[in-house]
Amino acid sequence: MGGGISSLSKICVVSPSKRPSAQIDFTFAQVAMKDNRIDYSGNCGNMSSIIRPFAVDTGLLQTRRKFWFGNRDIDVRVTDAGNPCIFVSARDVGVDGILLPDEIEKCPGLLDRLESIRKEAAVAINGY
Repeated sequence: MGGGISSLSKICVVSPSKRPSAQIDFTFAQVAMKDNRIDYSGNCGNMSSIIRPFAVDTGLLQTRRKFWFGNRDIDVRVTDAGNPCIFVSARDVGVDGILLPDEIEKCPGLLDRLESIRKEAAVAINGY
């Protein structure tokens, strides 16, 4: 960010992680405008929340994975290992993609299959 005032003068340096327990690392810096110094001791929730999307957009982090479910591979997109959100193509789970919530509940086995995919992907991305 920028803007010439300290509340807008923030930097996040993002890189692939060298640690096996993480995919990316970042360092947050607050630029002090009046005394020409950089403070590395704080953090910013707004800046922290954009690290993952930035890493995906710039190719530092890959979110596509293939998992074997049932009798075939399913291409899975994963976001947020803290509360896993797993995105799959409707076609890959045998529906047309315009189902409303009450219609999803009426599809035999669909919720169980989606939950199985979510659990397996969550375990895989968290390294358990």
